[in-house]
Amino acid sequence: MKLFFRQQRSNFNAKKLANLQHQCFEAPQSQYSESDMVSFIKNPTITILATSESLVIFQLAADQAEIISIGVIPQKRRQRLGSSLIDRLTSHCLLRQIKAIHLEVEETNIAALSFYNKCNFIKTGVRKNYYKNSSNLRSHAVLMKKSL
Repeated sequence: MKLFFRQQRSNFNAKKLANLQHQCFEAPQSQYSESDMVSFIKNPTITILATSESLVIFQLAADQAEIISIGVIPQKRRQRLGSSLIDRLTSHCLLRQIKAIHLEVEETNIAALSFYNKCNFIKTGVRKNYYKNSSNLRSHAVLMKKSL
């Protein structure tokens, strides 16, 4: 498992990152485009940790971090790759004196909510009707935080 950081920009291919992220998420509303990935790669406040099977994209601001996207391809789930990404993200943040990591997750994503709870994230709030699915139905975003 080779891990690449955003600081090694030459290691990133926006098309490959977008394809990987699409493999991690079925729902089109959760997928980022190739041009989104180009923007992430160019943004100095965004860091990307990626393998051929998983990725996390996060942003640092002051003493806080926010996970923009985290995913593992379906055939590699439940093999601790997600936990490994969270561990690496946490280490990265601790070195930079980050005090907390934030994220949001759709309330219907029970597997992700369970995973984040196991990783010591706690619920801090809800964004009502934040997500809209392909059937135009709305669901809430659960806001979570991991204090470091």
